[in-house]
Order: sequence, then C-alpha cells, then structure tokens
Amino acid sequence: MVDIEKTDFVNANVVERLDKKFKIESGSLLIAMTGAEVGKIGLVPLTEKTFGLINE
Repeated sequence: MVDIEKTDFVNANVVERLDKKFKIESGSLLIAMTGAEVGKIGLVPLTEKTFGLINE
C-alpha cells in the first residue's frame, strides 16, 4: 500500500495541468521502473485525492 500520509503534495492546479499519462487514480497499482526501488510495487489507497507523478 502506498502511504499517502507521508507523500508531498502540490497545489491542485499543478496536477490539473499534467498530461493524463502522469495522473494516478485512486486504486492504481504502481511499479517502480528505475533506481534502487526497481520492481517494488504499491497500491494507491481508495481516496478522493488527486495524484500525479512530478519530477522535481
């Protein structure tokens, strides 16, 4: 399970402008493809929050 309580959040306007391929829906299965976490999986919990992948 992805711990959304320890996740950094940005202004909702930032996520709204993201290309849809970077948006993550509640209940999504995430798989790490790079770095030390390759192959690690996580399930996004059911929530009303909106998520997106942002590289800073």
